[in-house]
Amino acid sequence: MAALHVESRGEGPLVVLSPGLWSPPGVFAGLVDDLAADHRVVTYDQRGTGRSQPEGPYDVATDVADLEGIVASHGPPATLVGAGAGSTFCLHVLVEHPELVTAVVCPSGSPVNRAVGGEDSDSFAGSRGVFDLLNELAVRDYRAFLHSIVASTNPQLDEAGVTARVAAVVDHSPHEVTLARLRAWLRDDAVALSLAARDRLTIVLYGSDPWASPDAAEATRALLPEAEVLEVEDGPLSRPDISAAIVRRRSGVAA
Repeated sequence: MAALHVESRGEGPLVVLSPGLWSPPGVFAGLVDDLAADHRVVTYDQRGTGRSQPEGPYDVATDVADLEGIVASHGPPATLVGAGAGSTFCLHVLVEHPELVTAVVCPSGSPVNRAVGGEDSDSFAGSRGVFDLLNELAVRDYRAFLHSIVASTNPQLDEAGVTARVAAVVDHSPHEVTLARLRAWLRDDAVALSLAARDRLTIVLYGSDPWASPDAAEATRALLPEAEVLEVEDGPLSRPDISAAIVRRRSGVAA
């Protein structure tokens, strides 16, 4: 495993937060602050990002091995919290090493959004035209790509806030690293992983998520009949207390 920058806070059952493709762990500071009151919360910079070693490859198998190593070294079992593409890495660890994982909670970006969106969906994940354009933009203009993503998924940020977040992401994750991870993630089969996770998977959906279609909850329950699919009033950044309560229930701290 590469030299990864890992931080641990609090005491109690282990929770490990796996970040998305372009989100610095700091954007989930509110969730970490909440959970650290009664959990041992571990966050990390993926290889090639932040303060971790700039050593590839930047593919799913390597990221999964890194996450597995972090969990194993911090005293499993852990409740894994996956943000965006990080949910796929969490599912791999659960399915391949079930003894290391209590449950996987996905409060930010369902791992099966692309599968349930549908070609005619208004969601980014379901609309192939929008998705293809975003991929092209990611290659051509990294900052413009990030601006589109950040502005659409963070309605609580004004333009200055969006600009600051984009600058933070660019500083955290170099363009070529993000592109490599994006391509690898698009080839991964999250549906098979989600089915294999069965009732140890919780997917959290909220109405303002542009990556989810209006009928995402119903479609996700039909696709994953054993998974827990929840609809909440707001997202993990604006209401981290909602996500924290779900993690506590899955970790066994709260009934």
